[in-house]
Amino acid sequence: MFKYFASSLLGLTMLMVPFISQATDDARVTSITMTSQSDTTPAAAATYELTLVTSATITSNEVVNFVVNDGLSVDQTFDFTNTTFTSSTISGTGSAVAYSFFYSITLSSDLAAGTHTITLTDVMNGPSDGSDFYWGANSVALAPNVAVTPDQTPFALGTVSGEPTLIVFGGNIAVSWAAREDAETYGVIISEDENNNDEEVIEVGEGLNYLLSDLDPETTYYIDVVAYDSDGVQFPVAYLEGSTTTEKSIKNTRYSKPTVPKSKIKSTAATVKWTVGDDVDYIDSFSVRLKKGKKTVATYNGIPSDKLQKKLKDLKIESTYTVQVRATYSTDETTKWSKAISFKTKSE
Repeated sequence: MFKYFASSLLGLTMLMVPFISQATDDARVTSITMTSQSDTTPAAAATYELTLVTSATITSNEVVNFVVNDGLSVDQTFDFTNTTFTSSTISGTGSAVAYSFFYSITLSSDLAAGTHTITLTDVMNGPSDGSDFYWGANSVALAPNVAVTPDQTPFALGTVSGEPTLIVFGGNIAVSWAAREDAETYGVIISEDENNNDEEVIEVGEGLNYLLSDLDPETTYYIDVVAYDSDGVQFPVAYLEGSTTTEKSIKNTRYSKPTVPKSKIKSTAATVKWTVGDDVDYIDSFSVRLKKGKKTVATYNGIPSDKLQKKLKDLKIESTYTVQVRATYSTDETTKWSKAISFKTKSE
């Protein structure tokens, strides 16, 4: 991702070269990760928390530099003029360099190899919307062809800052998201068109989740989350964007096949177990059906969704049974019975 710094006059004139795929990271900076961003507004002062992993000691009077890249080259619109830093492990003097779009810390003590958290306060965001900004860091003085280790995950300004969590079950999509610090309420936009030409906007309020139900089966939907300020005014662009494809309707879907562990089979009892997926929060209950031959021996309904097993009692010795399971969802939809699994009780 990140390319090399090139400088004709150190700290004065910085010529940015484009990315090249074979660029190497700074050997002593193993990784940099942004863990929080206080404000995504373009041209706003923001606080960024970064995690830096180093592989070797960086000694006193050496430097650690931070920069933002726009996906093609070093971004020259972020301004570190008023930036200060705090860190429990990094000690030194910080200052803006190279027309203020680098932030450099001259260390006052050795920085040992390990994981370091640093907070940069009053970073002036660049003026433009975008979703392809990357933090980078290195540990050498700025000079021609100096490598920078990049964050592997981009961050955004004024636009998409990630994806909502989308859980599909049948023709339903459960949407959830993390709070945006400057938002009061949220809305969900759903569309079958990637450009949202047929969008439907659903006002959610203060909640951080919403269930989209009765959607067309096996259809791709594009889902955005938008945020509103305290006056109910929508921020100019989507907060989060995502897409997913619905499945066959629940009523036409078999639940997954259960198991009857051999260790749980006795002469007159056995325990049937089953698994759940990411949609467990939207399952109301389970049912279990026990058969001997073609005859239904018992049906157990209303098994709580957090209980993934059922003990079958009063069975006959050395007899063969089959058992099936199905789920009922909070949408009042019930799956088809799973495929049957057979087992034989033991002798006394």
